Amino acid sequence: MNYGVHASATGSGATNWAGYFTGSVYSPYGTWQPSDENLKSDIAELEPQVSAELLNALRVHSYRYNTESYPQMALPEGQQVGLLAQELEEVLPGAVRAAVEPAVQNEDGQVIHEAVEFKAVNYGVLIPYLVAAYQHEQSRSEQLEERLSLLEERLNACCTIANPDRAIPQPAGTNSTPASELRGGAEKLHIQPNPFNESTTVYYTLERGGRAQLMANSADGKELRVLHEASLEQGSYQYEWNTTDLAAGMYYVTLLVDGRPVVKKAVKVDR
Repeated sequence: MNYGVHASATGSGATNWAGYFTGSVYSPYGTWQPSDENLKSDIAELEPQVSAELLNALRVHSYRYNTESYPQMALPEGQQVGLLAQELEEVLPGAVRAAVEPAVQNEDGQVIHEAVEFKAVNYGVLIPYLVAAYQHEQSRSEQLEERLSLLEERLNACCTIANPDRAIPQPAGTNSTPASELRGGAEKLHIQPNPFNESTTVYYTLERGGRAQLMANSADGKELRVLHEASLEQGSYQYEWNTTDLAAGMYYVTLLVDGRPVVKKAVKVDR
């Protein structure tokens, strides 16, 4: 055995610590914890979605320690970033425990600093939740990519034009609007009013000219219709969308410019 320091303390009370250091602790090899499978029982996989929900309930704060009020604790100076123990305890009780900073006495036995009761945080408890939440977000990202690929396939199948160089005249109901109505960014899509009843207006801006297709599909992606398509110059446009033949519900309006989509949600309501 070769231990630089070996300390042992049983229990988990506020005053039970195998090591208690007031000030910074340096360890070039990090802190190690027993994690061998043979030491564990009741092993169950942590649900990634639950982990993500727990982490979303946490709030990160910036703060400064009251170093003047607690000089005996050697709290770090300056701006800090972290969690509040009381808030963390509501979400992950196992990451917080009570602690006591002992009273400080002078050589005559007089107490110069009273004992301080406080809550300590074990940030290492958060690591497994972070891993599970990351896996959840990765899974959601992959699902979203699959849905976008499916939507792109449906758009291509529906809207591919045999002769893409042929200019299609603008239909009635599509006209230019002042650029002041829509400013900045690349292709911008706006629906007003939204929600709507019988009709609404779709505003869109092209940062550069190109072939533009304005489409609408149902929430399940099955019903797809082309509202307008044309080769347009740079500028702002609007389309008066008559929806009297549509049932109330949620729809998606897609502006496709040279194959790049911009999507907005549209909601039709009953009178």
